[in-house]
Amino acid sequence: MSVTVRDVLSLEVMKPAKLLAGKDGLGRKVRWVHVSDVPEPTRWLVGEEFILTNAVCISHEEALQEKFIYELESINAAGVAISCGGPFLKHVTEGMKRIANSFSLPLIELPWELRFVDIY
Repeated sequence: MSVTVRDVLSLEVMKPAKLLAGKDGLGRKVRWVHVSDVPEPTRWLVGEEFILTNAVCISHEEALQEKFIYELESINAAGVAISCGGPFLKHVTEGMKRIANSFSLPLIELPWELRFVDIY
């Protein structure tokens, strides 16, 4: 049995998460979870990863945020969850949502207080 992005979002710990874009991709298979805070993550990915990020390296420039989404789609990432509201990215931008929707890439906003280690 495969785990999907929909399954990840149904976890109790993910109740405060907000699906902002890519709802048509909720059936994407999740091979594993990967935490990435580098602006060009594809070198370390093979596809079907569910990406968790604090957006440290992309928070200062919207063009980098949009490129990040394009790059994740280019390797067929399962989805991306971005921790928002802390010192880095305050909210997911409209550009990120637009790009994620165009690829049906699930884009999820997590509250800053939700620790990645608690998602299992």
